[in-house]
Amino acid sequence: MFGLRPVDYSTAPSLIIAPAPPPPKPGLRKYFFPMTLFATFGTTAYFYFNNQNDSYEYWSAMQTGGIYTYDEDEDEDEDENDDNYDDGDKK
Repeated sequence: MFGLRPVDYSTAPSLIIAPAPPPPKPGLRKYFFPMTLFATFGTTAYFYFNNQNDSYEYWSAMQTGGIYTYDEDEDEDEDENDDNYDDGDKK
């Protein structure tokens, strides 16, 4: 009625052959994706394992049950070093 025919099971279905693989990429394009993955993984691993920011000492003291003591002399030394710069234009 709608152009449909019943399935004929007396013959084996034809096999569809997979297409050939694409040709290799020329030059450095074939190394771009692996190098990108390596750089991304390396950067992520570096920041994951070297994540000791300013609050690391505070949180490590809190997790071990210790008391964090703030060293004010350290900040004063940094401030003094910032103020003692030589500006060649001043007389």
